[in-house]
Amino acid sequence: MGLGSSAAQILPASGRFGRSYSRQRPRKYQAKEGASSTVRNWGERKYGINRFCRVVGITFLLTLFLPFSEAKSQAVPSLDQIARDLHTPELLEQFMKKNFEFVSDRAQFGTEEHWQTPEAMLERQRGDCEDYALFAQAILKRNGYQTFILSVYWNEDAHTITLFEKEGIWGIFNLDKLDLPHVTSLAELAATVRDNWSYLGVMRVEGNSGIISRKVLNRKGVEPGLSLLFPPSPLPTAAAPSNTSV
Repeated sequence: MGLGSSAAQILPASGRFGRSYSRQRPRKYQAKEGASSTVRNWGERKYGINRFCRVVGITFLLTLFLPFSEAKSQAVPSLDQIARDLHTPELLEQFMKKNFEFVSDRAQFGTEEHWQTPEAMLERQRGDCEDYALFAQAILKRNGYQTFILSVYWNEDAHTITLFEKEGIWGIFNLDKLDLPHVTSLAELAATVRDNWSYLGVMRVEGNSGIISRKVLNRKGVEPGLSLLFPPSPLPTAAAPSNTSV
């Protein structure tokens, strides 16, 4: 009994000991805890700053590139839509002067000849003579004009134009320039492009190339008429004999 009481006097109760230890924790541990808290707070602030910088940076990049990507993603109008607005040769001329830029095939495609489709010309808005000619032909045909693609050759060079006709009025598109020459023959027409022309080709397109479907030579004393551009009218078919006897 006496031993038990003396032990109780010497050793504090476990609960009391724990509370006393927590209140009297050594200062070195308190200092370490304070330092780690400071580092943790600084790390949280630094993480917040980094996250804020990333958000600001991404927002800035989006403001730079989104308008460009939206402009690129806008659908190019179809040729039918364009043709409804460009229903006269004069309107077509204004459109091409405003929107198209002459660039050689060598500079744009790295080759001597590359005939773009009218749709590609409308999308890129740049090309050379045959690209202008094909685009003009596509718009004019949609507005009821009869059209031909002609290439005028001289020496080792050539130039392509659009010839069109409606209600007896002939005109040409030479790049983005409209002309209504008073000509009565293909020779006179070719001379408006090049005086010393060698031959004239009525062209058709195969892939990205122009093919001469009809060739007209420049010969003295020969004035091939514009009617050569049109296929001959088919002969009327004979009426089938009647089996009815009179």
